[in-house]
Amino acid sequence: MSGVPVSVEEKRFLRHIHASGLKLLEPKVTPEGIIYKGLDPGEFGWKQILFLLKSLAQKGHLDEEDYDRAIFCPACDSPHVYSKYACPIDKSIFVRKVTLLQHTTDGYQGEKAAFEKEDRLICPQCSGDLGQAHDPNTRDPTLKEIGFSYECIKGGHKFEKPHVLHFCPDCGSMFDYKTARYIALFSYSLTQQALNLLNEDTDIEEKLEPLYAYLKSKGFDVSYDVTMVGVSGSTHSFDLAAENEELTLLFDYSLGDTSKLVILLGKKMDLPGHEVVLLDFRNNDEMLNLSKVYNIKVIRVQEEGWALVIDSLITKPEEPSKKNLTRRGLWGRKRE
Repeated sequence: MSGVPVSVEEKRFLRHIHASGLKLLEPKVTPEGIIYKGLDPGEFGWKQILFLLKSLAQKGHLDEEDYDRAIFCPACDSPHVYSKYACPIDKSIFVRKVTLLQHTTDGYQGEKAAFEKEDRLICPQCSGDLGQAHDPNTRDPTLKEIGFSYECIKGGHKFEKPHVLHFCPDCGSMFDYKTARYIALFSYSLTQQALNLLNEDTDIEEKLEPLYAYLKSKGFDVSYDVTMVGVSGSTHSFDLAAENEELTLLFDYSLGDTSKLVILLGKKMDLPGHEVVLLDFRNNDEMLNLSKVYNIKVIRVQEEGWALVIDSLITKPEEPSKKNLTRRGLWGRKRE
């Protein structure tokens, strides 16, 4: 899906990955969620990270490799899960493992419990000391494990294979393999497509610096990567916004793609009372012609006279509607 645009949040997360310096993101299951070793989650929650990684992989910005599996609680979607043995007859979790031992020297065999005396294993028949009870490495070579079974403490049922249940301490749910969510976990690495996008953003940042400085000099509070909610209830993102007590200016940039102008027109119609401007970094003459049809200002920051366009917007403001503006710093930097 190369060429599919990334969201503001996805681009910030790509920056976050790149800044970590990690060549490979490897998942790890923890009680707090799925984490990626060495990656500081920052402002992103673990579920949000999984979503962003999958989305960026589908868009060609991350290479995805099968890595692991995890059991998730079907009730609360938590990976904080423990397994328990249960009686297959009455489903009681109060079962014990019965280990059968044989002392080959005298032929005695019985349950391990019959050999245990304090912390030692003592043959009930010849009284020989056969090692520590809880350390198999210390056992005498004449003591062999010949089998095991399970016993339900409450019901007294004996069986060879217990029923496996999973318990979620987060919500208290108990479930088995039939209802458990068994989730594939993937490792990720940045693709060349992602690196190109990040490098492009660095270039754009440099190109935006004159505009940023000019708006600041005019008393505007300037932010990169902002979102606004339109009258339709839709959320719109902008590459840059400048606001003061009287006016909000919203900017998107284009690298020659005229479709950005069409998209900006849709945002403008949903945000009455705001001025929208397209920054053309490729000096596309077709963009200028279309801008007259759509009544959208186009600025070429590389050319002289662009500041006059800003001045015309400042001196003839429309009534602004400054609700629901969310500002963020792009490229990991906060703007004061």
